[in-house]
Amino acid sequence: MQTQLGLSTTAPVNVLTTAHKGVDTVVALIAKEAPQDYKQFLQIETTEQAFERILQYSGFGYSRQIGESSPFPSDARVLAGKADIVPIMMGNGFSISKQAKVTDVYNIAGRWAKDIAISHQATIELVGENFFNNAFSSSFVSYNPDQLPLSTTSHQLADLSNVSNYGDGTYSVSLSYPNLEKCLLQMEQRVDHRGVPAPIRGKKKIYGPPVLAALGERLTTSTKYPQTNYNDPSYVNGRLEWVTLYQLTSSTAFFIAPADVSECHGRMLRRIALEVESDYKVETKTYVFTIGEEVAVYSVDWRSYQCSPGT
Repeated sequence: MQTQLGLSTTAPVNVLTTAHKGVDTVVALIAKEAPQDYKQFLQIETTEQAFERILQYSGFGYSRQIGESSPFPSDARVLAGKADIVPIMMGNGFSISKQAKVTDVYNIAGRWAKDIAISHQATIELVGENFFNNAFSSSFVSYNPDQLPLSTTSHQLADLSNVSNYGDGTYSVSLSYPNLEKCLLQMEQRVDHRGVPAPIRGKKKIYGPPVLAALGERLTTSTKYPQTNYNDPSYVNGRLEWVTLYQLTSSTAFFIAPADVSECHGRMLRRIALEVESDYKVETKTYVFTIGEEVAVYSVDWRSYQCSPGT
């Protein structure tokens, strides 16, 4: 039997049906209460297709001065890249004996359902944070329309000139106040594929691992130029908010994105929503419960992110 979270099953009421409903309820509750930090920098989309094709088009170039009685010039958008995104099933499960279920005085099924739901939500969080963990890797370029790592100095404009969202624009930089100013400057000088200014405006969030949290909080909340004797006002304060991500694999890397997730160009795509399935194996007299969903993480454009390995 199978249910979509939030929908009741129509199967006959029996031990398996009752247990399924209980596991379903626990999984839904854990999913609702999980932190889901990735939703701060990834927009959520759904699909019923086998895959989604992402086509990245440029805008138009600058308008031109037109002389009296002169024809208007013709312009066209440029296909900047494409990517085919295929969601992947992420799941887990557990089984308990018939005897353990019938005489479940220690609430094994209930506790196991809670534990597996927590583990699954941690897995989905890792999938989301891998958007940053894989930001510099050439092994994950198929999830970006320009077929390059999310963060590199080699993104190209329509005129084939290179542009960067890597480090300070040229080099990897460590987390420090001067380097944060350089990263913000890079984002505020962004151009679109045709070279027209496309700055990443407004407040932003900076993401990093727990080991950098204390430093990150000091750098972003100090009202004066931090870690010096200067009384100059902080350019970073009010523009950046520190956010700790607990499943980042690097102890030095940091990532900057718009504070408003609607301005972020990263996506988490869901095809099969979170669901619980159950079955009874007569030959082994065991109840089997599984939990799973299909997801994929990708970008539609690199411009809203500035990333540094931090070394």
